[in-house]
Amino acid sequence: MAEDIVQDIILELYSRRLRFNTPVALKSFLFLSVKNRALNFLRRQRAQEHYLSISVEEESFFLNNIIREEVYYHLQKMIGELSDPVRKIYELTLQEFSNEEIAEQLGLTVDSVKAHKKRGKQILKERLKGLMAFCRAKFLQPHYTPKSTSLRLFRNIAMARLK
Repeated sequence: MAEDIVQDIILELYSRRLRFNTPVALKSFLFLSVKNRALNFLRRQRAQEHYLSISVEEESFFLNNIIREEVYYHLQKMIGELSDPVRKIYELTLQEFSNEEIAEQLGLTVDSVKAHKKRGKQILKERLKGLMAFCRAKFLQPHYTPKSTSLRLFRNIAMARLK
């Protein structure tokens, strides 16, 4: 890059037919021109690197949000397909009711709520495996890490919602 900068300055010197009274004036012009162009190049390069890193972070952020919404949508759809007591328990769980509150609302024991949750969790885990396989095939590419991070996020979201 340094050679390109010097070449550009010499070309500018020739094309503009600049004349200098003394060798010191020419030396000063060359020194300042090289310094300024090198600094401009470094500033542009730093700005490009900054914007590239921001765009990768933004892409990862938006991709994670899309995956989070998709996981939540599919999870709610799968919960809707569960048998009646298990479905109601998971709907209340997603509304952040405690086991005791769920048991009271549905007229069940706390142990019964836990057993239904456990059974539902097994069913949902099995159904989520298919969705996970799809995500792996669709998004997991060895040369692109934000998507593999998103896949990890997908698994964490799904499992956190099931607790």
